[in-house]
Amino acid sequence: MGTYSLSGYTSMLGDPVRVDAYEAALRQAVTPGCTVLEIGTGTGFFAVLAARMGAGIVHAVEPDDAIQVAREMARDNGVLDRIVFHQELSTRVTLEHPADVLFSDLRGVLPLFQHHVATVRDARSRLLRPGGVQIPLRDRVWAAPVCAAETWRDRTAPWGEAHRGLDLAGTSRRLANLWSKARLKPEQLAAPPARWAELDWTRIEEPAVRGTLRWTLETGGPVHGIGAWFETDLLDGPRPVGFSNAPDAPEALYGHAFFPFPVPLDTAAGDTLELDLRAHLVGDDYVWEWRTHHIPEPDPEGEPRTPTKFVQSTLAGTVLTPDHFRRGGDGYLPRLSAEGRIDAFVLGAMDGNATVGDIAHRLHAAFPEQFPDYRAALSRVSALSRDRAE
Repeated sequence: MGTYSLSGYTSMLGDPVRVDAYEAALRQAVTPGCTVLEIGTGTGFFAVLAARMGAGIVHAVEPDDAIQVAREMARDNGVLDRIVFHQELSTRVTLEHPADVLFSDLRGVLPLFQHHVATVRDARSRLLRPGGVQIPLRDRVWAAPVCAAETWRDRTAPWGEAHRGLDLAGTSRRLANLWSKARLKPEQLAAPPARWAELDWTRIEEPAVRGTLRWTLETGGPVHGIGAWFETDLLDGPRPVGFSNAPDAPEALYGHAFFPFPVPLDTAAGDTLELDLRAHLVGDDYVWEWRTHHIPEPDPEGEPRTPTKFVQSTLAGTVLTPDHFRRGGDGYLPRLSAEGRIDAFVLGAMDGNATVGDIAHRLHAAFPEQFPDYRAALSRVSALSRDRAE
């Protein structure tokens, strides 16, 4: 999973839309002596809250070093004895007893973020007792065509007029295939929002999502792309808890997703816009594809107007060299580079019998040109130890 800086973690705590809703859900879900599992605890804010609300034990999972701040927060608030910290991915964590409450906020701008689906699916099946409480329960993703000239210019031609007469069309084409975080206003929507997907975290199995939407535009003018956002149900019951990240809702830290068009569409009231939006998990990140079909109404004299089709993908916005594909082909015969041989040497020496210092001395002796002194070798071994050792 992706990690944040300390300022990034703390900025999330400064968002009352998010924090108030999650706190309210926890307050209803936590019962005296229950077991809570929080995935992605960050600096430990919600884990400490759950302990103070009466949880008997809280398992706080976080692979990032921010977990040290979480330990300090637990100590400072007198609940260190009731929180077990796991600096690890949740998929590698085991619990002696399953949790009564599974709590997480693993979203990015949109809920489909890295291995969110697989993480929740695994925790739901292995670490949560049958009938246990999940927070959140479900997310719905909404989308609408938007009029956002300034956002479109910033995303597709950030250099403005400062191109010095150079042809930057190749760069613009790539930028037009990348979605980005934006802040959209209700008046920028060219048609009512439509629901693209509902993600039920109590049942979801597959990370790939696809949906087709169709709008009749209410007003004419330039349409620059598609905006998307989510709303969430954290808890059902007599006092349901949730929040919306829509443009007309109180501003939340997540922002909105903006999927630009290659060029603005010139539209008129009554035109039809069709969108086929797809998200596929490839490796650690999602590849997004958006296919847009603009079907214009005839002009006032009845003359037909030309329809427009766009096919865009974040894959087309990614800079990949022919060598990238060559080295990933199933017929390629890989051979370690000089850096690869160094890493292999160090990792092979991590057998549980040699200290970091011992391995550094051996690395210095084996690769004297790359590591002319012990300190240089120690720096390399220490970095690999932090990243790869257990």
